[in-house]
Amino acid sequence: MSSPNVDNDSDPPLVKDIQNITEKIIEEITKWRDSVQVEDDGNAHSPQQTTASAANNSSAATNQDGGAKQEEDHVTGQQHDKKEVDDVNAVSDQKKKQVPSDKKETKKESNKKLIKRELNTLCNELVSMLSSEKVKTFSDNLSLPPLVENLNNIFKDLPRVTDTELPKQVPINIRMLRNNIARVQIQILLQHQAANANSDANRRWKKTVATSEADDLPRLYNEPLFESSYYFKEIKEKYNQLDIRHKICLLCFAVFPESAEIKKRLLRFWWVGENLVPPEEGKDEMKIVSDILDTFVKKGFIQPIRKKNKLQPRSYKMTPIVRSCLIKFAKEAHFFDYDKEGKPTMDFTSCKKASMVKREGAQAQWFSDYLDGQDNKQDTEKLSADMIKLQMLFNFPDRQKLNDAPSKFNELQTLFNVSKQFPELPKEWLLKMENIKVLFLGRWESEAGVKRHIEVEDIDFLRGLKTMKKLRLLSLQGISGIARLPGAICELSGLKILDLRACHNLEKLPDKIGLLKMLTYLDLSECYLLHYIPKQLNKLSELEVLKGFVIGNAKNSCTLEDLSVLKKLRKLSVNVSNPKFNIDDEKAALSKFESLQKLRIAWGSGAFSENNLPGGGRNQSEQDNLNGGDSGEANSKATKQGTGSQQQLGTATKVVMFANKMKSKRKGLQKLVKLDIQCFPNTEPPTWLVPRELKGLTNLSIRGGNLSHLKQDPDDPSKWNVNVLRLKFLVNFKMNWKDMTQEFPELNYLENVRCPRITFCPCDASGVWQKPSESN
Repeated sequence: MSSPNVDNDSDPPLVKDIQNITEKIIEEITKWRDSVQVEDDGNAHSPQQTTASAANNSSAATNQDGGAKQEEDHVTGQQHDKKEVDDVNAVSDQKKKQVPSDKKETKKESNKKLIKRELNTLCNELVSMLSSEKVKTFSDNLSLPPLVENLNNIFKDLPRVTDTELPKQVPINIRMLRNNIARVQIQILLQHQAANANSDANRRWKKTVATSEADDLPRLYNEPLFESSYYFKEIKEKYNQLDIRHKICLLCFAVFPESAEIKKRLLRFWWVGENLVPPEEGKDEMKIVSDILDTFVKKGFIQPIRKKNKLQPRSYKMTPIVRSCLIKFAKEAHFFDYDKEGKPTMDFTSCKKASMVKREGAQAQWFSDYLDGQDNKQDTEKLSADMIKLQMLFNFPDRQKLNDAPSKFNELQTLFNVSKQFPELPKEWLLKMENIKVLFLGRWESEAGVKRHIEVEDIDFLRGLKTMKKLRLLSLQGISGIARLPGAICELSGLKILDLRACHNLEKLPDKIGLLKMLTYLDLSECYLLHYIPKQLNKLSELEVLKGFVIGNAKNSCTLEDLSVLKKLRKLSVNVSNPKFNIDDEKAALSKFESLQKLRIAWGSGAFSENNLPGGGRNQSEQDNLNGGDSGEANSKATKQGTGSQQQLGTATKVVMFANKMKSKRKGLQKLVKLDIQCFPNTEPPTWLVPRELKGLTNLSIRGGNLSHLKQDPDDPSKWNVNVLRLKFLVNFKMNWKDMTQEFPELNYLENVRCPRITFCPCDASGVWQKPSESN
C-alpha cells in the first residue's frame, strides 16, 4: 500500500508523528476489507481510493490561491459523516441488548464497517490538512499534541474491535479526534488571518488593545462553517447549561477586543451596575464575583492571567474562538449589537446596550456618501450638527436608525466606552437617559498595557447626569480635563459605584457628596491634584470601599476620626501629604472602625520633613515613651528586669495576662486582615504595629521608606499570625531568617525585594520564598 504522505525532512516533528500513526491506522483498517467488502460495495471507497483521492485533492488545493479556502473546505467536508458517528454511538450503547440470532451477524459486521468508514473519513481529512504548507508554518501555534494522543489511543484499541465486541472507548476516541481536527482547522484559519492583520505595515500603528481592535476582531462568528463545527457546538452546549445571570455575566466579555486582559475589578463594577451580583449571606461582592469567574474558568470560557508574585489572578482573557461564539450569542440575545465583521456597534435601537467604538475611516457607507455629497436619494434634508455628532459617535448603519435614535435614548440601560478618545456626549442626550444603569465613559484597559488617552474639553455635559436616578455605576476613570465634578452628580440617588481613578486633573469633590446615600464604592486613586476631602464624606453610611482618601493640610478636611463612623467600611486606602501627620496619633481613630479589614497607608513626598527623619524628630524620652507605650508599661518592664521571680513566669501565665489586658482595649485594629504600608518616613515603626494589636492580620506588606525594624518585646509572647509577608525596597530594615521564622511562625509566602539587610532568607532569584506544601 502506498504511503498517504510524502515524508519531508522539513516537516515539523509533530506533523511527522501524525503522518506515521495515520499510515498505521490505514494499514490496520485495510486488513478488515475482506470481511466487510460486501457491505462496502457502493457505500464507501477503499482506503487506497480514499488516499488517492485525498492526495489528488491536496495537490489541487495546494495550487489554489485564497489563503484559508482550503481549510474551510476541510471543515465543511467533515460534516457529511455526522450520521455515522451517531450510528457508532448507538451501536456502542446497544451492544449489550438481546438481538435475534439471525440479525446478530449483521450487527457484528456493522461494527467494523462503521468504524472503518469513520476512520477513512478522518484519515482523509488529516492527509489533506497535513499537506498544507500552513500547517508547517503555524505548527507551533496549533493544538497538534492532542491529535497525536488521540491517534495513538485509537491505534492501540483497533485490535480489540472484533465481530463480537466494540470497546466503548473506540467511538469516544473517534469523536474526540473529530473535535480536535475541527479545532486545528479553525486555528489554521485564525493564524492565517492574524498573519495578515499583524503585518509590519499594520503593526506600527497599534498602540493599545482598544485602538487595535478593528484589525484583531475575528470574523468567524458569521461563518456557516464555524457554526457547524464541533467546537462551536461544544461551547454552545456549555453556554446553554448556565442560568440567565451567568449567561449575561459571560456575554460581557464579548464587548472587549480579543485577547484583552479584563480586570476582575472592572467586571465587579459592571456586574454590580447591572444588578447581576445580588447579596448573598456571608459573602461580599468580590467573593461572589470570584465564584462566577471560577465557574467560567472551569468550563473553559476564560483563562486566568497569572502575574509574577501574585498569588491570585486579577485579570482574565478569552480566546478568539470562544469570543467568536459569544458574539453570536450576544447578538441573538440582543445583549449588544454587532456588525457583519463582528465589531460592536452603537445601534441601541435594537438593543438596550451600546458601546462606543473608535472607527476612523470606517464610517457607514450612507454617511460617507452624505459627507462626499453623493447622496442621490430624494431625502436630501441636511443633518443638524447634533445629528452628525451622534452619527460620528454611534456610527448607525443607516439613516433611519439615526433618525430614530433620539427617541430611544430613554430606553438605553448600558453605555460602555470601548475605544473612544473623546467620549463627551451632548448634555441634551444625557438628560434623556433616565433608565440607564451603567455609564462607563472612562478607560478600562489593564495597567499592564499602554494606556489610552481620554479627554473632554468641558465638564458641562456632566450636568446632564442629574436625571439618571437609576444609575448604579458611573466610571470616569482616566479622563483628562475634569478639574471638578458638578453638583449634579450628587443627585444620583441610586449610585452605588463612583470610579474616578486616575482623573489627574481632578482638584475638588462636591461639598454635598454626602447625598449619595447608596454609594458603596468610591475610588479616588491617582487623583494627584486632590488635596481636600469634604467632611460630608462621612455621611455615606453604605460605603464599603474607599480608595485614595487624602490627608492634607486643608482646614475642615475630612479626617480618619470622621471616617470611623462608617460602620460598613471594609477597605480603606489613605494617601498622606501632610508632614505633620503622625500615625501614632491616629491609633484611637483606627481602633474605632468596626468593619475595617484592609488598610493601605502611603506617604507622599509632601509628608517628608525634618520631623520625619530617623527617630521622627523626637527627643529620646519621647521616643522611649512611644517604643514602650505608656509610662506604666515602661516601669513594669524595668521592674521585671530587676525581679527574678517575674522573669521566670511561664509562657501560659503571660498569655493570660496579655489577654486580660487587651479586653479593655478597642477591637478595631484587631479586625484588620491586610495591612499595606508604603514609604513610611520614620525608622521606628508605629506603636500599634505589633502582634498583640493586630491579631487578625494575615497579610502584611511594607514597601519603601525608612523603617528599620519591627518591634520585638521579649516580655510579649504574642507572635504574628501573618501568612503572607512582602518586604520591598527597605534599605534600612534589618532582620535575619531565623528571627523571621520565630516572629512569623505561620508564614507561608515571603517576598524580599531589594532589602539588603534582610539576611539568610532562602528566596529564589525573584526574591520569593514559599513554604513547601505537605504533598511535596
